[in-house]
Amino acid sequence: MPAAQWLDRRHPFSDWHHPWLLFLGIGVMMMSATDAFLTLRLLERGAVEANPFMRVLIDTDIEWFVGIKLILTGLGLMLLVYTSRL
Repeated sequence: MPAAQWLDRRHPFSDWHHPWLLFLGIGVMMMSATDAFLTLRLLERGAVEANPFMRVLIDTDIEWFVGIKLILTGLGLMLLVYTSRL
């Protein structure tokens, strides 16, 4: 077995990932930001947020809503990219 394959099997969590994962991650983050923007626009027009956790954040502070939404999306993406080679 070549050394590279042995190393990959021994250390499945590598710091190198396929470049497409970067583009996919950026795309997902852009869609999440667009979702937050459109959610706020809909709320201005009388819509109701169905997610109770996000509803509390929106009622508390709009910046917290957007920030936590993007942070949760980013953390989920990092976990998916980190485990993508398993």
